[in-house]
This record gives sequence, C-alpha cells and structure tokens, in this order.
Amino acid sequence: MPEASGFQVVHNGFRVHDPNTTRAAERGGELTRILTVGSLIPRKAHRYILEALAELKSRGKQLDYRFVGPVPPENLGAEYRACDLFVMPSWDEAFGVVYMEAMAYGKPVIACRGEGIAEIVEDGKNAVLVPPKDSEAVAEAINSLIENPDMARRIGDAGRQLASQFTWRRNAEQVLSIYREVTGGT
Repeated sequence: MPEASGFQVVHNGFRVHDPNTTRAAERGGELTRILTVGSLIPRKAHRYILEALAELKSRGKQLDYRFVGPVPPENLGAEYRACDLFVMPSWDEAFGVVYMEAMAYGKPVIACRGEGIAEIVEDGKNAVLVPPKDSEAVAEAINSLIENPDMARRIGDAGRQLASQFTWRRNAEQVLSIYREVTGGT
C-alpha cells in the first residue's frame, strides 16, 4: 500500500460473483470476443476502440465486440465470463473498478497509460497499457493479444492474482489495519 506524508491509499474494492471462466482455447477457438463495460461518454474512449476494430477488420480479423454499457453488479459475471479480452482505454479514470472485475475473471485488460489503473498494473505483465486517444495503439494491443494467446493467458492469470488484492474483503482488512495503527491496536 503506497504511503506518502503519513497518508495511506485504500483503493475501491469489488465483488466477484462467480470467477469461473471459459477461455477461448477451452472453446476451441481464437481470442475474438472483446468486451467494454461502461457509460457511453467520450472519456471512456469508445471511439478509439471502434476505430481500432475497423482497422483490424480491414486486416481480415473477425472479431466479436460487445459494448454493454453500465451493467447491474449481479449481471457482470456473465459478461466477463463470455469475453476473451476487456478493452477500455479511458483517459479519465480515478481507479477503474471494471478493470479489476475483468482481471478477476482472468481476462487480459487493455487500459490507458497514465490513468488510475496504470499506477497499479504493470504494462505487459498483468495488463496492456496504451497511450490516450490512440486507436492505432489500441488496434496493436488487441492484435498482439489475439495473435499471442499464451501471452494473453499469462497477462490474464497475472491480472487475476493482482485483482485478488482489491476485493471488498481485502479493502476492509486494510481499513481495519489503519484504524488499529492509528488507535494503537485498540
């Protein structure tokens, strides 16, 4: 937990309803199901995802893209389980719980460099980070993951391990630890 000038950051938590997942390889196919969950507003970067997908289609890639908008928490598991990649290169996210939710399901995540999630993840290790407002970089990130399923699996597995540190239970443990430290353990 980062500490600066006596402050400790406790990030938002999230709840995973059913972390069981099906990977494309288990279905006998390629990584082709791409998901974005979030409001339909410019800062979520949907434009750049669509431009990236158009570019990939022009290269002959057959991809299934789902933008589902805001989803009630009890329905999120089905969305994450059904996808192979999660993409949302939003350039204005304080933390981005949706990234952690997707990671908890073992999905490789493409996010924006320099935003809230970027201070937690490692590019190429447990997520893929792209520059803001760069559809070409989004296309290359998607293409790289679909062309390298072993790399996508490694990133997804590492993301799942990272996400386990941000559940509501872990969040509560961190807050309780801070209270104990401040009150001298009472």
